[in-house]
Amino acid sequence: MKDNKINTNRLRVNKFVYLIVFFLFIILGVSLVYRCLADYKVNDLMFSEFIANRNIKEEVIMPLRGTIYDSKGDVLAQDVSSYTLIAYLDEDRDDRVIDKEGTALALSKLIDTSYDRILELLNKDAYQVEFGTGGKNLSQLEMEEIKKLNLPGIDFIKSVKRYYPNGDFASYIIGYTKKKDVTVEIDNITKTENVLVGELGLEVKYDEILKGVNGYTRYQQDRYGVKIPDTKEETIQAIDGADIYLSIDSNIQRILENAIDESLEYDPEWMTISVMDAKTGDILGS
Repeated sequence: MKDNKINTNRLRVNKFVYLIVFFLFIILGVSLVYRCLADYKVNDLMFSEFIANRNIKEEVIMPLRGTIYDSKGDVLAQDVSSYTLIAYLDEDRDDRVIDKEGTALALSKLIDTSYDRILELLNKDAYQVEFGTGGKNLSQLEMEEIKKLNLPGIDFIKSVKRYYPNGDFASYIIGYTKKKDVTVEIDNITKTENVLVGELGLEVKYDEILKGVNGYTRYQQDRYGVKIPDTKEETIQAIDGADIYLSIDSNIQRILENAIDESLEYDPEWMTISVMDAKTGDILGS
C-alpha cells in the first residue's frame, strides 16, 4: 500500500513539473513570436529601425563657414582646413600599413618626424596611430604630397579652424569663433559634433547665415567601421555658409586703430572714432 501511495504522489509531482515546464515553453514561445513580429523600442529606437540600421554608418558633412570680406574684397575671416596624419595597423584591416620600413622612410622626408620615431610608432600594437606634432596641422598642399605616395594604411583626419589673416585687426567688429560640441540631427538621429560657433561681433550676430547647412553620408560598415565594398552609399552634400561683405575699408580702419593706440599715452577713459561715407552713409571704419 505504501509503495502505491508513493508512486501515486510521484506521478502527481511529475505531472505538476511537466505542466510548469509546458507553460514556461508556451511563455517563451509567445515572447519569441512577439519579438520577431512586433515592433518595440531598443535604446530609444523602434526595433525595426534598429535592425535596419545596425550596420549603417552615418557621418555628418560639415559645411564651410562663410567668409567675411572688407569693401575691397580682401579676406578678414575665413575657414582653413588642416589635417592630422594617421596610420592603420590592425591586422584585420585590408588597408593597413604593410611595408613599415618603406612607409617610415617615405614619411620622414615629408613630415617633421624622424625615420626611427615613425618606425617605432608603426610597430606599436594598436588599431591606429598618430605621428605627434610632426603629423598634425598639415596644410592642404602637405596632405596632397603625402597622398601622392599612395602608401597603404595611411589616412588623414580633416579639421577646420577659423583664420583671421590680419590678426586682431577690427577684432571687436569681426569678433571670433570657438569650437563647441553641438547636437546635430540626421533623419531623427542625434549626434554630437565639434563645430565652430560665433562668440563675438559679426561672427555671432550673423552665425545662422555664416554657418551653412549640414550634409551627411550614409553607408554600410563592417564590424571595424570600414565601408563594405560595392554596397549602396547615400550622400547629401553640405551647403556652405553665405559670405558677408562689409563696408569697412581696411586702410581707413588701420589708420583709426593706430590713432587710438597712439592716444593711449594720454590715458583716456574711453574713445571711439568712426568714419562714414557722407554720400552713402556706409561706415568705412570704426
